[in-house]
Amino acid sequence: MAKKRVPTTRRHKATPRPRAARTAGFDLKRFYRNLQIPSAEQALVADCLQRGLKSYYGCVAGPGKKAPAGGLKDRLQQPYVFGFGVVEMLREPALSADTCLKAVAWALEQIDVEAEYGTPHGLPTMLSYLAHHARLEPVLFRSVMIAADFEGALFDDWQFEEVHELLNWVLERGGLPHSEALWWAWYITLHCEPPGICRSLAETLMAHAALTPADKRGLCRAWLDDSAVGTPPAQWEAMQAMLRGDVEGFARYSAEAGMPVPEKLPSARELEADFDTALDALLDSEDGVEPPLLPVAMFRRMLVGPMGIVPLTPLVYRREALFALAGLGEEPLALCQHYLDSARGELHADAINQGVADVLAAYSQQMPPDEVRALVERGVAASSAPTRKAFYQLGAELFGEDFAARAADDPAKLVRDWAAKRAAGTPAGRGRKARG
Repeated sequence: MAKKRVPTTRRHKATPRPRAARTAGFDLKRFYRNLQIPSAEQALVADCLQRGLKSYYGCVAGPGKKAPAGGLKDRLQQPYVFGFGVVEMLREPALSADTCLKAVAWALEQIDVEAEYGTPHGLPTMLSYLAHHARLEPVLFRSVMIAADFEGALFDDWQFEEVHELLNWVLERGGLPHSEALWWAWYITLHCEPPGICRSLAETLMAHAALTPADKRGLCRAWLDDSAVGTPPAQWEAMQAMLRGDVEGFARYSAEAGMPVPEKLPSARELEADFDTALDALLDSEDGVEPPLLPVAMFRRMLVGPMGIVPLTPLVYRREALFALAGLGEEPLALCQHYLDSARGELHADAINQGVADVLAAYSQQMPPDEVRALVERGVAASSAPTRKAFYQLGAELFGEDFAARAADDPAKLVRDWAAKRAAGTPAGRGRKARG
């Protein structure tokens, strides 16, 4: 990646990209006419758009924020805001599929990742809807997912049923190369962060008939190691090459993807200069220079890549990965010995250590008792209170109340509170069973 120049106090003044002329606003009647929305559904469409606007204001200003009068006209001309309304339409069972598909097509036509508010909210939800109605093709899927990547928060409103629908299309119905399908499955898991959805997705993928045991083990290792699995499509690689300033890589991957390659491509130095110009305009905005139209998300991608310096796996997947690996034939004792405290002091230490506790709880009968007890003692000696709590609980379940008594004297209130509750009335067990 080309080194980005740090602006000095004598930066050049950038010439900002011309802004598009302000339109008269979103015209609901024209929208009905252009998309040929049946008159019988127009009132419900308007209600969905209004609900979407309310959802947008709740997203940017907090729950309960009321949409101002005239909001439809003023804000729905922005693709990002309009996407909230489309999501409401897709989840409204009383609307016809024909009307919803028209709205999706219109939203996708408005995508402009280089403009602030130019990427519609809810793109993954729209892809799920297209997949459900057999209207999704690989080229469209890749293009829209690349656009959605510039707004990571677009995945926050993706419901589990919708994620499941698109995953099934990716793995079974999309006609994607198997290695690419596996990569997209991994990519999707990284963007679904609510713990409940993470756990459900992990269990779904570990049981999915389209994935081989080797695929599933590869996913688990990727979750544990913050690495990728499978092969991204050439379109994705071309975009990342351009953001890195790798002009030759962009041309190579574009040709591989069948994308048109301009006869004259900018040099890496020219791309770096363009980046500096846009950054200078942003930094000089307080001096009266209009900032560039590139959204902050685009700058982030140019600075650190699509998933940061390294992809950061949601913690739930790390815990689920260890339990899944044991069920996929990995030696449970070896897994526990290798991973317990392997990430001491790091952000994901507790998730990994709790995953070890899950494996011990489920497979302890298959291990030498002395080895199990030694691992439990290692767990209760950990520096992290959540890890100690998990292993005190496991020790009490496997070896008796001595572990609960020791927990009562732990320096962490979290652990002492657990011990007190157990003394008052035995809490529920861990509840996980061995797979296989």
